Amino acid sequence: MNCNKQKKKLEFDHRISDLTNVHLRGIKAPSVKFHPNWESLFQFIQQEIAEELGPNLELSKGISNFLFYVFPSLTYDIASSVLIYNMALFMLDEHLKEFPGEAKNMIQKIRNKSFTGNKNYDKLWRLSIKVCTEVMGENTFDQLLECLIHTWTKALEVHKLICSEVTLSDSKFIELRRVGSSVSHLFFLVLIGAKMQFATGLQSDPNYLGLNKHAAIHVTLVNDLYSLRKQIRDGSVKRNYVYVKMNNGNITAQQSVDEIIHEIDEADIMAHQHGENLKKTNDPNLCRYVDGIYDAMKGNHYWSTIG
Repeated sequence: MNCNKQKKKLEFDHRISDLTNVHLRGIKAPSVKFHPNWESLFQFIQQEIAEELGPNLELSKGISNFLFYVFPSLTYDIASSVLIYNMALFMLDEHLKEFPGEAKNMIQKIRNKSFTGNKNYDKLWRLSIKVCTEVMGENTFDQLLECLIHTWTKALEVHKLICSEVTLSDSKFIELRRVGSSVSHLFFLVLIGAKMQFATGLQSDPNYLGLNKHAAIHVTLVNDLYSLRKQIRDGSVKRNYVYVKMNNGNITAQQSVDEIIHEIDEADIMAHQHGENLKKTNDPNLCRYVDGIYDAMKGNHYWSTIG
């Protein structure tokens, strides 16, 4: 090993040692709501899945509990459709981890709503398409699928760029992580729960855009902060914001963590400022959307501390 490579390895090893000893100071898990009908919802969806796929496949408690924290105010029918939809997504995601070359084909299947095979994910997607179309309406469900395809495509592009180890500023890294983390897809589910449709005026409203932007930053920062130790273990820590900020600013890991916690607080404040401005319209659906975004932020944060 030449001197330059050895020096870089020693520097990296020192950073890893520094990262493993950080403390999350000044950040607390928020108080959260849990869906009041969680037990009956879980049993109902388990029964639906068993009828479609057989009794041996169980609904993931991890996925369902995450959704019960993130979407605690969804109506029973919307919550049940979102649960089935996310279970189908999870199963497809697991398949693509094993067969990544099938991603383009799967996107086409989603766009055409055509899952004709006999694999479990095919059966669950057929159930999801049926239930979501009935509950959400065909037009809204089609919009959701287009949102999913868009976020998946963007996530793949962002993943390639970040994995290339090109030097990125803090702000550019977070912008890319925000796009690549599929938060917009999560927020679209909030939109459906609020029984809202995209309106031309709303899409250009600075408070609507500001709420979504800062809520997405909050979710992204929280996810990176709490996934740090996992990424150290699996060797992907260079793609974590704590590492990027530490590298860019030539600061310690603890300083990086402290700054990120401050950024999380700022994102929370800004999201609420924009959200409260939106509530002044007294539009009941818009108010439900704002509260739904608040719930998603808190639920994601709480889940990150226990997941």
